[in-house]
Amino acid sequence: MQPLQRVAESKEQQAATELGRAQQQLQSQINRLNELLTYKDEYLCRYRQTGQNGISVDRLQSFRSFLAKLEVAVEQQKQAVKIAGELVDNRKRQWFSSRDKVKIFDNVIRKIVDQELKQEEKQEQKESDDRAQRSS
Repeated sequence: MQPLQRVAESKEQQAATELGRAQQQLQSQINRLNELLTYKDEYLCRYRQTGQNGISVDRLQSFRSFLAKLEVAVEQQKQAVKIAGELVDNRKRQWFSSRDKVKIFDNVIRKIVDQELKQEEKQEQKESDDRAQRSS
C-alpha cells in the first residue's frame, strides 16, 4: 500500500509544481498586459499633447495606426491572460484531485495500522489471559 501512497504523493507534488508554474505564467501575462496598458496610456497622452500643438495629417495617421496596433496587442494580451487563468484553474483541479487521492491513501493506511495494532493488542491480551489461566 505504501508504494501506491508514494506514487500518489509524487503525483501530488508534480501537480503542485505544475500549478505553481501556471500561476507564475498567469502573473507574467498579467504583468505584460499592465505594461501594454501603461504604454498605451502614455502614448495616448503624448498623442493628445502633440494634437493640441497642431499636427500634420501624416503624423496623425501614424499615431492612429500605431494606436490601433496597440489596441490589438492589448486584446491579444487579454486573451493570453484569460487562457493562462483557465490553465491555473485546470491545474488547481488536478492538484486538488491528486491531493484527495493522497488523503485517501493516508486514511486507508491509518485504518490498516489501527487494525493491526488492535489485533496485536487482542493477541497480547489472549496470551496474557492464557498465562494467567495456566498459572492458576
